Order: sequence, then structure tokens, then C-alpha cells
Amino acid sequence: EAAAAAALAAAEADAAFAAREAERAGRVGEDAVSEAERDEKRWRAAAAAALVEQRRAELRRIQAERANGRLTAPFAGVVTARHLSAGAYAAPGSAVVELLDLGRLEVHLEVPALYAARIVEGASVAIRCDALPGRVLERRLARLAPPADPRGRSFTAVVPLGEDTGGLLPGMFVRARLTLAESGEGLVVPADAVRPTEDGFEVVTLGEGAGPGPPPARPVAVEVLARGDGRAAIRPRREGELAVGAPVVLLGLDLVGPGSVLAPAGGSPTGGGPASEAGR
Repeated sequence: EAAAAAALAAAEADAAFAAREAERAGRVGEDAVSEAERDEKRWRAAAAAALVEQRRAELRRIQAERANGRLTAPFAGVVTARHLSAGAYAAPGSAVVELLDLGRLEVHLEVPALYAARIVEGASVAIRCDALPGRVLERRLARLAPPADPRGRSFTAVVPLGEDTGGLLPGMFVRARLTLAESGEGLVVPADAVRPTEDGFEVVTLGEGAGPGPPPARPVAVEVLARGDGRAAIRPRREGELAVGAPVVLLGLDLVGPGSVLAPAGGSPTGGGPASEAGR
């Protein structure tokens, strides 16, 4: 760019000199300067002016190339990664650097697809970090982003920290408790009372026996709405198959099959626990 600017300055000086020579030649009589000499000086002045425009266009082209190669940060921040070095080829759209805005930190939480339907914007989120013991940040969920890969089974919950980051720094790992939307249609049972099947999940409750003996096992296909704190919110796939307060098998569940006799233990069915309404 400096060489182009110097060439432009020299061309402008030559053009100014040629213009003055042509002007002087036009003022004197034909006895001093012939018509042919006047034409030559006018031609030289015009050629010098054209060269000035050429040099100016070249300088503008160089300045435009430099402007296109200059990256301007869209916001104040810190460069956390550099993907290209000086002199490297950059294809259109290539990432050059990663810029982090320290004033707008966000917490990204992986949410299993099982819970995605019960997460709403504005839900309360309690954030903890092992590096900051005893500190809990209460924030609100901003949005739930779908997985980048359609085959993915988890969503990303985005939680802005705001101006008060609570001491959290970029790259820290956190644990969070997120409040799910209430579901009054489900039942709550111990999480260990739910076992997977080829078609989904099921719990085992008491069936109706033919005689006075111990009742047989009766599997009930269920849909798991949520899990947490050792409990699971479930909903029977068929309405009325599992009532509120019905006992479910907890201990020895892997040994129980359809029709298995549930021998009493301490006056109650083996490992049982009553199902309660969701939200209780």
C-alpha cells in the first residue's frame, strides 16, 4: 500500500507539472511556441492526468483487499482459540478464531430427550459448581436447543448467567437442578421399581390369584415421564391398570416374571412400595 501511495503522489506531481507547461504554452504567441508543440504539451498533460487516475484506482484496490482481509470483532471479548495462522489459506466461511464475550456467559446443560417435553422456557434452574463449594446460583432457562445431529438423544438447555456470574469462569463444569413442568396424570414410584423391556418400561404389581394363596405378579407397561431423587414419574400405557396406592415390586425385581408367586415378607408382598400421585 505504501508503494502504491508513493506512485500516486509522483503521478500527481508529474500531472501538475504537465498541466502548467500546457497552460504556459497556450499563453505565448505562435512565434515562441508552434502549434505542434502546444498539442504535444496538451497531450502530455492529459496522459499525466490519466496516469493519476490509474494510480489512484490501484491504491483503492489495494486498500479494499486489505479491508477484506481484516477481521473486526463484533463485540469486546477474549480470543479462546485460533484456527488459522498468518499466511494460511482461508476459504469463504472458514472459522479463524473463537471469541468469547465474558459479559454474556451461558451454562449449557445436556437434557435427555425423555425430559425435553416437560421443560419450558423460564423454568427455574439451580446451578452448583464443585470448584465453588456452598454456592448456588438461581437462574431461569432461556431456551431448549434441539440436538445438532437429528439422531442425537439429548437436547441443550441454555441458561444465561447475567451480569453476576457467581465466580463461574468459561470451561467450568457445573451440576444443575432443573424444575420440570408438573404432570398430574402420572404416578410416582421408586425408580428401581421400573425395569426396561423390549417395548419400553414396566412395573410389577399384585395380580388376582385363584385361591387364598400368595398373589401372582402382574407386569404393567408404563411410560416414564421423569426420573430424579430415586423416584420415577410413570403413567400406565392402558388407563386404569395401576391405581394410586397399588403396591409395586422393588426388591428382587429381576427374578419376577409374569405369574410369579409373590411370597409375603414380613406380612407384605416382597419389596413392595405404594404408587402415589405425581406431585405428592
